Amino acid sequence: MVEGGDDPLHFRFSHALVRETLYDGLSGLRRALNLLQALPHSEERDRHERWAQARLGVLLGWTRGQGSPEATRAFARARELCEAASDSAEELPALYGLYVASLFVPDLDRALGYAQQLLEAGERHRDPRYSLAGHLAFGMPLFQQGELGASLQHSQRATVLATHWASRGWPTCSRASPGR
Repeated sequence: MVEGGDDPLHFRFSHALVRETLYDGLSGLRRALNLLQALPHSEERDRHERWAQARLGVLLGWTRGQGSPEATRAFARARELCEAASDSAEELPALYGLYVASLFVPDLDRALGYAQQLLEAGERHRDPRYSLAGHLAFGMPLFQQGELGASLQHSQRATVLATHWASRGWPTCSRASPGR
C-alpha cells in the first residue's frame, strides 16, 4: 500500500469523507433554517438566518454547482436579510456568492453589477475586504467582454490591496457563528 494521495483506496476514502461531510453540513443547515422559520421575526432570528443562508450558499455551490439555482437562492436570501441590517458580516459572502453564480450562468452584466456593489460596500463599510473582492470581481467579466485594459487595472488594484494587507495582517473575516 502506498502512503497518502497515491493510493487509489485512500483517494476514494478521502473523497467520500469530504462528500459526506459536505452533505452533513447541508442537512444541518437546512434543519436549522427550518427551525428558524418557526420563530417570530426579530433581529436575532434574522442574524441567525443570514449566517445560515450565507453558508448554505457556499455548500450548495460546492455540491450543486456555483451557478445552481439553489446556491443563488441562498445567497440572494442572505443578501436580502443583509439589506435590512445595519451591519452584517454575511454581506461580503452573499454578494460575492451572487457574483460567482452570475459568472457560471453566465450573465456578465449582472456579474459587473455585483462587482460594483462590492466596491460600494467597501467604501460604505470602510472595509478593504470588500474592495479587494470588488476589484477581483471586475477583472473576469471585463476580460471576457474584451475590456482588457479595464480588466488589468482592476486586477492590478486587487494585487496592490492584497499585497498591502498581506504585509500588515488581514482584517478579521466574518464571524464563525452568528452568536458573536
